[in-house]
Amino acid sequence: YQIHSPLCVTVAEAWGHEEVHLVRDAASGLRAVIAVHDTTLGPAVGGTRMRLYPSFDDAVLDALRLARAMTYKCALAEMPYGGGKAVIFGDPGRDKSRALLAAYARELDRLGGRFETGCDMGIDLRDVAVMGRLTKHVGHTPSGARNDTAALAALGVFAGIEAAAQALGRETRALHVALQGVGQVGARLARFLAEAGARLTIADVDPLRVEPVVNDLHLLVG
Repeated sequence: YQIHSPLCVTVAEAWGHEEVHLVRDAASGLRAVIAVHDTTLGPAVGGTRMRLYPSFDDAVLDALRLARAMTYKCALAEMPYGGGKAVIFGDPGRDKSRALLAAYARELDRLGGRFETGCDMGIDLRDVAVMGRLTKHVGHTPSGARNDTAALAALGVFAGIEAAAQALGRETRALHVALQGVGQVGARLARFLAEAGARLTIADVDPLRVEPVVNDLHLLVG
């Protein structure tokens, strides 16, 4: 793939990314970028998201940004991993297919474990199950596991909101919070905020996700 914006190259060099893989599979329509930022502490880890960006350059920049953030997260948590991130360029509701996921899984396998990935925006457990048949370098916390990674991510965001409110001298129950996206993380965050008494406005590009969250919150607050 050709990156039209010199900004992508400049950013990768300035931020010290070790590898940036541009992936294309004409048969399945796969277009993707895999960014590996730093593997000083261990192999790169980070989710794979599928999203339709304004341009492929925008997808590359997002992968670069998120990969660097994963390096910092792993270091702060004292985990033996580095940072990486991947973006599949496309509309998950329209462009996702088994063939596309299989082609992406084969690319992960070719990296030989330098990048380990899992669910993110637009990629769910069903997709991971498809890819997991072709590579061991993709995974997710199984349903019913003791540690729910989506719940932990939502808890981290909730803690950040509480800290911001405290810094502003406000209580969480006095906040009006807008949530853009109520997937695995957003739905859990909505519940945490509702339990704390916050007023919520929620939205999602998939209208079918909104109704069950609204119903759940109505039951929660009565």
